[in-house]
Amino acid sequence: MNLLRRWWWLVTLPLVLITAIVVVSLVYLRRDFLREVEEDAQWPLRVAQADIEGRRSRWVSSARSTAAMLATDPDNDEFTSTVLASVAVDGSRTRVVPVPDPFVATQPEMIATVRCGAAFCVEASAPVRRQNRTVATVVVTVPITDSAFRALDVPGPSLGSRVTILHRQGDSVFMLATASHDSIALRARTMAWAAVPRHVQQAFDARTRTRTRMRTRTGRADTGLVRSGVVYASASYPDLGWVVLREVDAEELIDRLLAPLSIQLLVISSLLLFALGFARSRRREALLRRERALAEVRGDFVAAVSHELRTPLAQITLFAELLRKGTMRGPEEHARALHVIEKEASRLSILVDNVLNHARLGRTGRTRSTRSTMTGSATTAVGRDISHVLEAFAPLAADRGVRVVALDVESPAVASVDSQAVRQILLNFLENAVKYGPRGQTVTVGVREHRDAVCVFVSDQGPGVPIAERETIWTAFARGSAASASRAGGSGIGLSVVRDLVEQYGGSVGVTNTDGGGARFEAIFPR
Repeated sequence: MNLLRRWWWLVTLPLVLITAIVVVSLVYLRRDFLREVEEDAQWPLRVAQADIEGRRSRWVSSARSTAAMLATDPDNDEFTSTVLASVAVDGSRTRVVPVPDPFVATQPEMIATVRCGAAFCVEASAPVRRQNRTVATVVVTVPITDSAFRALDVPGPSLGSRVTILHRQGDSVFMLATASHDSIALRARTMAWAAVPRHVQQAFDARTRTRTRMRTRTGRADTGLVRSGVVYASASYPDLGWVVLREVDAEELIDRLLAPLSIQLLVISSLLLFALGFARSRRREALLRRERALAEVRGDFVAAVSHELRTPLAQITLFAELLRKGTMRGPEEHARALHVIEKEASRLSILVDNVLNHARLGRTGRTRSTRSTMTGSATTAVGRDISHVLEAFAPLAADRGVRVVALDVESPAVASVDSQAVRQILLNFLENAVKYGPRGQTVTVGVREHRDAVCVFVSDQGPGVPIAERETIWTAFARGSAASASRAGGSGIGLSVVRDLVEQYGGSVGVTNTDGGGARFEAIFPR
């Protein structure tokens, strides 16, 4: 199960990290792409700037050259409002307007955006001066239409974009010319100032605060002239009263970013779900194997306990039947029958206590970490308990010809443990010593006092316990090499119950080998 948990995290954690990396990369890519689009959005404005500046210079130069020609032409002494020429290229027309005598003062050159019918025109004017007085004005008028500024529609990214020339008069904003890379048309060519998007208002405000010919700004806006979520760049022309605006569809850009990344996330999510499903199936399979193993262990446990119960019960039943029928011939046979009954009853008592303690401590269903500690819940004089245990164990020891020696049982040591628990622990130690040790051996039971603990031990003269097995023998149903070699029966829970009982009272257990080769089992309790 621990291996399965490690495998689970080895699969899940990298996939979670990869998903997080993809999401973070999406955020950073979106930011970087928007920043790049903001920078690229100025490029059409620079192209438009060159076209507008060239046209502006041409209009002013046309008015200026015509005025200079008329100023030096002796045949034109009187001027009337006359159209001199028309230029088919941009639809411009040139006219001469006489200046009345009150306006003899010098008149500067001018360029402005004015109404011409339902549309707008640009007027470039230059004065005609003779003898230091202005006698007429040459006006070049150019209508502003979408086709007049083809340079607005420059090649660019294949995103929805629009370049528009805007002009404000009073509380209205007019779209003089526009070009776009998408099929969405402007909602209206005239908008009220309150309905104009905020970034357009800011571009006009910037125009009123500067005298430079062009001032560029970029940014992102939630609402544009045509669609929402745009990256924009704007440039102001104060002398013309224009704002040139470029808007790029940021949402379309984000959609294009999301498409491949969404596929990546979908693939990663699919892999993650597959891994989780696979891990879940493996975990379910492991749980089923564990349940089968537990079922087998329980079956073996029931079989072992049944076998252990059957033998003493059969002996007790047999000799009780013989005593009841009176077939015993003399006092010696009566004493022998009673001894067998007493011995087998002791074995039954140890076995039943082990089973009850094993069930109570939950060895088959819970882990050790879930059981509570009962430190300080009871105290007992350990030496007195040892004496009582030796009396109860005497029949089993006599049956195997084992000599049990008690050391320091008169010690006044008091431990924080229940008397019944001490009895169960010592009986299990003694039963193992007698069961796996040789016949006729000497088993030593004693108690040792330490500064803050009391140690109860049982030493035998058996084969001992190898170092590699000194941890596993405390596990339920585990059998050491000595138990396997002796082929002695048993329920397999005795030492497990000992460990659990000792740990319930805040103590510890251990096993070492003695100098003579036997094993020394210890249970240490707090004082």
